[in-house]
Amino acid sequence: MVTDLKRRQLLMKVGAGALASAVLARNAWPQSARRKRRIGVLTWWPEDDPAGRTQTAALADGLAALGWIEGNNIQVDY
Repeated sequence: MVTDLKRRQLLMKVGAGALASAVLARNAWPQSARRKRRIGVLTWWPEDDPAGRTQTAALADGLAALGWIEGNNIQVDY
């Protein structure tokens, strides 16, 4: 009877440890995934140039097609 009780306590502690490590690992993973990436863009055209705005919009559209949304998971510095 005493052996059964110790075995149950051991199994409960092992189970609790496994559960705690799984919860800690799960909570640690999204932190690195939420990190915002940063891109620097160096251009030769003036800020008010229509062709430059077209190129900038094309870059943003291309990044969005790949899943990178400016202000959400990526920061673009012009």
